[in-house]
Amino acid sequence: MNILAIWVVGIVLTIKCAWEIGCLRIPKEKKLMAILLVVLTSWIGAFLYTFFFKEKVGAWLDR
Repeated sequence: MNILAIWVVGIVLTIKCAWEIGCLRIPKEKKLMAILLVVLTSWIGAFLYTFFFKEKVGAWLDR
């Protein structure tokens, strides 16, 4: 049961991160690369995005 709960939280965080990255005003190619990176790294990428890099991603991808 605990593993299922962790998996569900990871999926929810991944979807939330992908949605937020999708709403940024950056080129579509960079947006797609960032979303794929988060999805491929699953909840580890979602964790890092949510707690450490949320404010910085827009500036990094806008270059």
